[in-house]
Amino acid sequence: MAELFGHGPRTDRTARSFNEPMCAFMDRSGDPFFAGVRDLMAGWLGHVPSDHVADLRHRLQSKDGAQFESAFWELYLHEAYLRSGYRLTIHPALTGTRHRPDFLIEDGDTRFYLEAVGACAPAGRASENRRLEEARRILAEVGAERHLLDMATYQVGQRPLPVKALRRDLREWLSTLDVQVDRRTAAAGGVIARRSWRHDGWRLEFTAQPLRSEHAGAGLPLVRGHLRMGWGHDASRILGALNEKANRYGALEAPLVIAVLSNSEFRTEDIDVERALFGALIGRRPGPEPPRPGQLLEPGHWCTKAGWRRAHIPQVIAIQDLYPWTVTKAQPRLWATLEPGARAPAQPSWLARVQVSGAAPTPGPADSLADLFDLPADWPPDEPHFVTRPRTATL
Repeated sequence: MAELFGHGPRTDRTARSFNEPMCAFMDRSGDPFFAGVRDLMAGWLGHVPSDHVADLRHRLQSKDGAQFESAFWELYLHEAYLRSGYRLTIHPALTGTRHRPDFLIEDGDTRFYLEAVGACAPAGRASENRRLEEARRILAEVGAERHLLDMATYQVGQRPLPVKALRRDLREWLSTLDVQVDRRTAAAGGVIARRSWRHDGWRLEFTAQPLRSEHAGAGLPLVRGHLRMGWGHDASRILGALNEKANRYGALEAPLVIAVLSNSEFRTEDIDVERALFGALIGRRPGPEPPRPGQLLEPGHWCTKAGWRRAHIPQVIAIQDLYPWTVTKAQPRLWATLEPGARAPAQPSWLARVQVSGAAPTPGPADSLADLFDLPADWPPDEPHFVTRPRTATL
């Protein structure tokens, strides 16, 4: 049996804390919501051939959130294709290279390689993300007294956040605000006050709102919301993930399909994926003819100023907002190159095929994911509790 979680009763129902590894949180949580999620993941891992379980389990249990997400994406694809009747070979050996794609998938005359990648979480940002999450965790422990703050992060420093300096600056700033005046301003729909903060490579901005009188002493956190600015460039991040894998395996005797997971902080839209695949076009949608000079502002995975490319990767699967509790709701899309003569493998009907010739990219119908995974249509029935643990610190 593929052991992923521990056994025994779970009584801890406190919510996930900042920087807590996702698998560790689900393992300790006594929230009934996660019992079903644990069973789902353990069951899927049990369908993986035994000689590949240890590596996948190690990455699912990783402290790195990007590792967890990419490992779960592989587990999802393995389960989905397995239930669709395909034969899967994990990490098949290739001639002329030591690199191995994630899967070789076969069914009758259909044969293709499948590579799963994560976008919007570059490996180089792992340490930066950890510093930001630690800063968020510390600030989440600061209790509100008269105001609540929203925090926007524009730049993360190379060293940990100087918390003492930030607390001192916020305390001095908030002491200058008149809560009664601020409440009248807020009632009229105005913005109360903003404070930019730069120190040691960090660039943050705080927006204040007055704490309602009935919430005074309720233990609310001072910083109620966080935004990571500059995360709206999903198209370039997706293209970067595709480019990294495009020629990794050399010449293959079967098509290569790349499956991209984009769990960005701001939801990835179909238009972002279209731009990554076909480039930034002016005045038209993608079509079978390459764009004329001046119509292509930025190259895409399949389309450049020189014309079509990468016919050996005729399809891309894209999904956003996929987590263990959204497997019946997150809809994977199937995108196909428009290059004439490109040979595309047959794909299962739970993939929504995207049409790009209309006014906007439009996903077509797809089979129920709940039926595919043999889950109730409303699974899971409740919402997970992801708020951070109680705050006790003061400014």
